Parts: sequence; C-alpha cells; structure tokens
Amino acid sequence: MTADVMTRVAPLGLRFWDDVNRDLVRDGLAVSAWPESLPSRPRSASVNASGVWALHDLALMAAFERGAGDARYWEAVASGADPALSPRRPFVVEVRDTARRFLPVRLRVTLPVRGLYDWPAAAGLAAEARALSAGAPPGVIPLPVAPSRPVRALAVVRAELAVDGDEPAASALVEVFASGRLVGRGMSDERGRVAVIFPYPDTLVVSSGSPLGSPSAGASPSEWRWNIEVVVRYAPPAAGARRGDAPELAAVFAQPPTTALLRLSPEEPLRDFELRHRDEQVLRTEGASDGRLWIRTVI
Repeated sequence: MTADVMTRVAPLGLRFWDDVNRDLVRDGLAVSAWPESLPSRPRSASVNASGVWALHDLALMAAFERGAGDARYWEAVASGADPALSPRRPFVVEVRDTARRFLPVRLRVTLPVRGLYDWPAAAGLAAEARALSAGAPPGVIPLPVAPSRPVRALAVVRAELAVDGDEPAASALVEVFASGRLVGRGMSDERGRVAVIFPYPDTLVVSSGSPLGSPSAGASPSEWRWNIEVVVRYAPPAAGARRGDAPELAAVFAQPPTTALLRLSPEEPLRDFELRHRDEQVLRTEGASDGRLWIRTVI
C-alpha cells in the first residue's frame, strides 16, 4: 500500500535585512498580508531559523497552497492554463517592528511567488535599492531604521525634514554619499525625522584637508573627516493616502530628488558637508527658526 503524499505551497517567503547590524532580521517583526480586495482578512507570517518569513493560509489562496509546488505547477501558474491556479492575486504585505528598530512599511506583491521574494527586482526597482551591506544576500528587503534607534561606533546623519517650511516631509528617502559612493540611507517618520546610520567610509581626509586613505593610516581619530553629499528624495502623498498607514517601500525608493536648503537668505541648496568622527551630524537650514531642514517640492 502506497501512502498518499500531500504537499503544501507557501505563497510567499520573505527575508528582511538590517543595514545597521548587517544581518537578516530573525525576530521582533509583525509581518502580515491580505488581498488588496479583502483588507479585513490578514494573516501573520512565521519565521524559521534561516530568517525566512513565510505566509500560509491566506485568503483567496487555498487552491494555490494545495498545489504540488513542482515545475509543472509553476508552469501552470505562469501560463494561467489551469483555471484553479489563475489568476495570480495582488496582496499587501505590512511589516511592523515590535522592538521599534525599524519604521513600518508595506509591500505590494502578486502571489504566489516561486522561491524567495526577490526585492528590488520584483518591485521593478534599480539595483541601487538593494541592501547596502556587502554581505547581504540577493533579494533581501532593507528595512528603514527608526530615528530613535540607539547607535554605537557608527556614523549618523540626522535631520527633521519640512516641506517648504510647513508640513513634515514624511516617508522621504535620504541618501548619503562619500566620494560618489552610496554609503547610507534612511526614511523619515511621520514627523519628518530621519537618521541615516552607516559605517564610517574608508576614504577620509585629515584636518589639514589632505587625503589619507583609510582610518588605519596613522592620523588620530580626532582628525578624521569625511566629505559627504546628501540627496533627499520626496514626493507628496498620493491622493487618497490615509494618515497613519505605512508607506509602500517601492514608492519610497521611486521618489524623485528634491532640493534641500542649506540657507534661506539668500536661498542656497545643500550640496555637501563635513562629517567628523564620533560627531552626529544634524542637518538644518540656516535661517529656519524651527531648526528643521527645509526641502522644496518638485513641481
């Protein structure tokens, strides 16, 4: 007698990356998903020892989850030849951190997904949206750091962003470059506060202004300096966006560059600044009484 073999397909498997600790996020997250058409029916993900967050028992996905999961199954999903496995379903995935290390975000994913979800490729983004750490596995989702996160032995650039000196610039993307290389990025919270946390760059200058190479090249830490450039990306909230909803991560990365102001009178854009070892750099617009960094909206 031959025993029946039952298979179960997980419609989605995700991996999240922490660019501060340079490791997969294996705990502390509340990951849930629901069909775009049925937000009242969320399901929570579970995580395994490998740091993969898997979703099962999703609404509208019963037929997909009962499939064999073999090559023929995935061919049927891709082609739509089997009515039971067609069409694929658009879902919303929400990620919140119970430990408050990261800001909440959402993803829009069409299920089922074969293998691990490959972000940013599946989101239609350029490779620059990948995790910044050299050792990050391909396809991981970089979670934006909360501005209140404690920092030790890393560089920090902070700001509180305001749109034309008025509303907080929530969900703006701030990118930090050293010698033309992207070394850090952060997303602002609902109050416009952002912290970009990253390892100190390799190439630096001493207080005399001469290039030195790496921090181990002989100068004392009090002399270490880095010439840093910053780019702020921002777009106003989409029509119908509800206050308090987590932003869609792909939309955050797709925002256009805007102008951050170094000073108000005469108006001058912020281009670069000097970062010193162990000094948190707080960016502000000179002449702004509120101490915030003003950005101009793109028209």
